[in-house]
Amino acid sequence: PIRLTDAPDSDTLVTRASEGILERIGGPDGKSVWKSKMPEPILSPVVDNEQIFAATSTGQIAMLDGTTGDIRWSAKIPQPLVVGPGVGKNKPQLYLPGNHSNLYVLSRNSGECKEVLYLGHAAGSIAVPPLYMLGHLFIFENPAPDYSTVRIFATNDEGLELKPAQSPFRLKGNIVVPPQIDGRRVIVITDLGE
Repeated sequence: PIRLTDAPDSDTLVTRASEGILERIGGPDGKSVWKSKMPEPILSPVVDNEQIFAATSTGQIAMLDGTTGDIRWSAKIPQPLVVGPGVGKNKPQLYLPGNHSNLYVLSRNSGECKEVLYLGHAAGSIAVPPLYMLGHLFIFENPAPDYSTVRIFATNDEGLELKPAQSPFRLKGNIVVPPQIDGRRVIVITDLGE
């Protein structure tokens, strides 16, 4: 379940990923507000400001209205997906790593592809969505079983024109749990405890 706001009685988004079902459950009473079905199984959805982004392993991504559950737009990228998009809080772009090689930057309002960045990552080496914070995009890659690489890209004010902000750095172990933002810090933990 994903809470839709920080309020104590927030509604919750519940998914049955293998069935492609997303359902909004009312926080105060536990009753169904709406239920929506995607045409195939979904990956973990992402929620930001009453917008829900659901992706499938075949490369389909859709934006659902959090209030009604209606699909506002749908797009398809030319690669399979392993993770859902990275979304900056109230920012105009989505960051969607393909199964290998490329990162796709899509407009969150229309699904239009705005930019493609060649990362060169191996198939299946990205296990968590990218993270956007303070004009920087963090991409977490697991190129080998014993280490991970964190890449940081600077963006313009619109979240486009990605350019390396610093050299990538390694951590011991793989990153398999989505990193979290705490104020102005990114908290990352690997499966080996670093």
